Amino acid sequence: MAMTELSNNYTGSSLESACVKMAPYILNTHKSSKQVVVFLNNHLVKSLTDLSCLKSYSTIELEQITNGKKIHGGLKLDTINELANMTKDSRVVFVLNESVKQEPITIYRLFSDKMLPDHSNKVGFYIPTKTSITIRERLIFDTESTSCSNNFWIIDKGSSLTKYRLLESSFFKETSHDSKESFYQGENSLCNSFSFFLGNNDKSSRGVLNNKIFSELIGKSCNSNHRSISFLRGSACVKNKIKTIHHNIDCNSHEIYKGVFDHDSQGEFDSLVVVERGAINANTVQKNNNVLLSSQAKIDSNPQLEIFTDDVKCSHGSTTGQLDADAIFYLRSRGLSLNQAMGVLLKGFLTEVVEFLEDEEICKEIENSLKNLIKV
Repeated sequence: MAMTELSNNYTGSSLESACVKMAPYILNTHKSSKQVVVFLNNHLVKSLTDLSCLKSYSTIELEQITNGKKIHGGLKLDTINELANMTKDSRVVFVLNESVKQEPITIYRLFSDKMLPDHSNKVGFYIPTKTSITIRERLIFDTESTSCSNNFWIIDKGSSLTKYRLLESSFFKETSHDSKESFYQGENSLCNSFSFFLGNNDKSSRGVLNNKIFSELIGKSCNSNHRSISFLRGSACVKNKIKTIHHNIDCNSHEIYKGVFDHDSQGEFDSLVVVERGAINANTVQKNNNVLLSSQAKIDSNPQLEIFTDDVKCSHGSTTGQLDADAIFYLRSRGLSLNQAMGVLLKGFLTEVVEFLEDEEICKEIENSLKNLIKV
């Protein structure tokens, strides 16, 4: 099957122009020989994509990678059927190729209501056996209507995925986006997923992100880690809805979600971890911690567990509150300003996510964004 076709109303050059107009730096990144993949409204833009990032130039039908010969991680028939149903519109999966350059793959996801208005295409990625992939995913928006994305990742036996998802701060000015990501893991696979939803200092911000994550630990000895920071001002809103299912033995899942909310901003953490019958030795953690910088800010937190087997270690917890007044007083008594004192405490609060960043470029970018938001 050929790659997802773009609308016949647009030429490759016009699509490229639209992308470059939205994000001019994409062209420089593409020309610098860095590994780049570009999607506009969930359609691949070939002219801006480094095709060495893909296992093959052409995409492949889902059945070809879920026929039991290439998936060795214990994917079950009902899971395969579910995957096929998920991709019934495009039935296309992109096979990611481990970089010989040992560099991250940058995926630009552009959304615009000026071209290719169909946002419905589902995008799937397959990581072959014993492959290690690092993804930097950047979401960029030029739309007044609600945009949508629906991605899934198949992580085969012995493979690892490290993924960083970042929204431009301008998103929260007035944009609305519905996102769904699904992760399917084979035996001895690893998924490290980071998401950073960092707003700006504009009190008029009112963007809304509905972020759904579905994770299935299908093979034995899977490790799944999802970590996130939301830092919002104005009336911006991020709703995180997460479901993780343990199907097999000796699997670990960790969710660490941190939120800082100012002005009238809002957040939601709705997480369910299911440990199926027979999935013994499961180790699960759900942790959601929030700081409210304003009496008008709100957060709803609802971590849940459903356990159908014995011999598991499962924990969940949620905290919401303000910065410690005594700690602020102490820091100010040592010569720090109010903003500096708050900044020290907020930086410490967010360390539990930031300290796990292994990508130096991403780490520096996140630290600079947080420094601007914290105002220190």
